[in-house]
Amino acid sequence: MKFKFVFALLAVTAMLVGAVTAGAANTATLFGATGASSSPSTLAIDSSGNIFTANSNSTISRITSSGTVDNSWATGVLPSLTSIATGPSGSVFVSSDTGNDGYKVQKYASSGGAPAAETSTGSIYDRPRVITVDSAGTVYFFISSSPNKLGKIPSGGSAVTSNLGYQAAGGLITDSAGNLYVTDSTSNKVHKYDTSFTEVTSGGWPVDVGLFPGNMAVDSTYLYVAYRGTIFGGISRVKLSDASVTSAWATPLSGLSGSSPIAIDSTGKIYVGAGSGPTKSIFSISTSGAVTTLTTLDFQPMGLVVDSSGNVYTANLGNGFPLMTAGVYKITVAAPTPTPTPTPSSNSSSATTTTTTTGKPAPGPALKVTDIPAEITLDLGSSTGGTIPAEQPIIAEVPCTAPEGQLLDRCTVNVTAPEYVLLGQGDGISVRAGKKISIGKATVKAKSGKKVIVVKVTINGKGRKALQRNLKITATVGLTAITVSNLKSSGEANTEMRLPTQLISPQAGIFDSNSITLNKAGVAFVNRLALLLPKAPKQMTFIGFADNTGVPGDNRWLGDRRAKAVRDALEAKGITAAKSSIETKAATSPRADNAKASGRERNRRVSIRITY
Repeated sequence: MKFKFVFALLAVTAMLVGAVTAGAANTATLFGATGASSSPSTLAIDSSGNIFTANSNSTISRITSSGTVDNSWATGVLPSLTSIATGPSGSVFVSSDTGNDGYKVQKYASSGGAPAAETSTGSIYDRPRVITVDSAGTVYFFISSSPNKLGKIPSGGSAVTSNLGYQAAGGLITDSAGNLYVTDSTSNKVHKYDTSFTEVTSGGWPVDVGLFPGNMAVDSTYLYVAYRGTIFGGISRVKLSDASVTSAWATPLSGLSGSSPIAIDSTGKIYVGAGSGPTKSIFSISTSGAVTTLTTLDFQPMGLVVDSSGNVYTANLGNGFPLMTAGVYKITVAAPTPTPTPTPSSNSSSATTTTTTTGKPAPGPALKVTDIPAEITLDLGSSTGGTIPAEQPIIAEVPCTAPEGQLLDRCTVNVTAPEYVLLGQGDGISVRAGKKISIGKATVKAKSGKKVIVVKVTINGKGRKALQRNLKITATVGLTAITVSNLKSSGEANTEMRLPTQLISPQAGIFDSNSITLNKAGVAFVNRLALLLPKAPKQMTFIGFADNTGVPGDNRWLGDRRAKAVRDALEAKGITAAKSSIETKAATSPRADNAKASGRERNRRVSIRITY
């Protein structure tokens, strides 16, 4: 299976090649105009790439992924819209501060038209500030009142509210498990609530000291909180598994406020908009916390979303200097400036050799690394102690490609992972930030110069353990090429990649003898597996095995049904591949000695091949 990875090239002088300098030439271009009187104050995006804006003139605009604007997508929209969010099946929700009627929340179907549902409750003093929707369609909203309140509307149900025990909240978001997070801008904490609306944080997580937390983004591992400091703002990061807080994880960020919009893309990169004071920018933050100014703006960013392709969008009220059109703007990244090719000397030979001219070698064009393929098979129920079986190698194949006019001399690949501490089976892995360990290294030298060299790197034991928790793996590739002018040039490419999730297997088999039903260990393992795997792999192949106690025909049937049992259990947990298949190996491929009960137990297993 092949995996696509982002890479950045470094020239021999260690200057960045092929990337844009800190937003210098990136621009915000109009993607969809919502109208002269619309003034969109917030926006949301659905899984199809449609963008929705809540406008000041009591309208909702829909902008398709191609930039087509439909200002009449919804009808019957309430006045004084305060927030917008998307839900399951393309549904759209808006909250409204309707004045004398208190707060209202409207739901629109993916086809728009009149609202599919409307909820109204609370007093005239209730002022909804923000809403969020979880994967089940439950709407949560925050009410600025006295006292402050949280509201909850279950899918198809009525609104209920709960008084908060703290003064103010600026942000609201749910994770994939349905937990709710609320920022408290008075005590500078984040409060976590479970699906029953019960706080589980024992007074909240302190985000930082003397700062003001606001909007948030969340993925499967971390909660990211934007905050405004006394001089500069920043991002704090909370690890969901143990509630550990990294204060000032990304800083300084000039112009951040509690209402600064924040978004996260599928690779874990963070984007945040700053519009407080004279500074108006969109910042890009890498998974390590490195801050880059993606672009500067002539207007205050009102909301921020990222589509599945990594494109970034923000909304403009219709102001700025010079005066700009109201609507959604797309951040257009400028094309990189190519590195100039040095002019060959007059006495250069056209022969390709490894000899160099006297003096310091001159750098040639930037070298590059192409896609990194890797193929890994996951074995369920056949390994012990939380490790991947030693007979199952993990190999990353890295093709190193020479630029035009050059041939490669050698290519060195060093694969690293964050330094980790294995806490024990089932406890996962904690990462020590800022440190790396080598988990595989290899060098290939071309005999007479080649255009492409493929380097195969075997991941070592430390890397195998790191991959069990799907940590981010980095391949650093050093290349040396030969130019036609007999000058050597070298470069380095840092490639960040996520290899397929590796899993901690139970010590016992996941099926009892002569059974096609997952046993207790099997059920627990599938439950854990469902939390780790992506929801929609491209393809999954389930391969069932048996011990040798039955006749061949029965064992083929057992292998087939065991593979189907694991597939069906995963699908019941929401893990559904675009394409899946079933295979059976019966008792033909034992992992352990069938003469022993423990060996037969390990042989009753299922393997899964996954393509992302």
